[in-house]
Amino acid sequence: MSLDGGEQRKTLKRDASGKFFYPIGIEMVEGENYRQAQAYEVAYITEDEYPHYQYTVVVSIEKVAALYKRLASVLPDWVSVIIEVPAPGEQGYSMADVWMSPPVPKTKMLEVFDRHIHLFCHDGMVGFGSMTPEDGGEELFLDDHKIIYCSVLEMGTVEPILESEGLKAQKKLRHFSDLSHVHYNLYRRGQGEDYLAVLEGLRKEIGLEWQDSKDYS
Repeated sequence: MSLDGGEQRKTLKRDASGKFFYPIGIEMVEGENYRQAQAYEVAYITEDEYPHYQYTVVVSIEKVAALYKRLASVLPDWVSVIIEVPAPGEQGYSMADVWMSPPVPKTKMLEVFDRHIHLFCHDGMVGFGSMTPEDGGEELFLDDHKIIYCSVLEMGTVEPILESEGLKAQKKLRHFSDLSHVHYNLYRRGQGEDYLAVLEGLRKEIGLEWQDSKDYS
């Protein structure tokens, strides 16, 4: 299913401005009059072992896939693939399991992303990303709200990409995830792939291994 097709946009829900489309796997409970800015915020993170700049990027869902692939240009030629899914028994996604692959070519990561693009860009239970295999390197992650996070060691490589997309920096970027909303598994609604089957397939294909569990409660 095309992410930028006119027919799909007709089925997507949007904010009060009519210009921002939500992912299929997210349903807003409140925010009838909410208008989502399409912009980015950058912060210098010093509390981690390796200080870095983190860009938080919010765009309408039909723009997410193309922007993710453009931002992948800041990554090295070999990356580790990251997938986050709910921990077993966690229907509310308060605990997420983090799976990571050994280093694979960046072209392979992008091929996996394209193959399961509807799942990664619309399922409200799945996050997808990639990072430099070495500690302290670049990282690119698309979370379950479809916010893009890009971490780099130096400024200057990310801004030209974002600004070429017409995005401006904001000091405090508000996001619809701050409002009451519900996450949905598209497979259970007959609207997408089973993320567990995809995860199992990628375990065999690129060697995904469980790394950790995160508490989002």
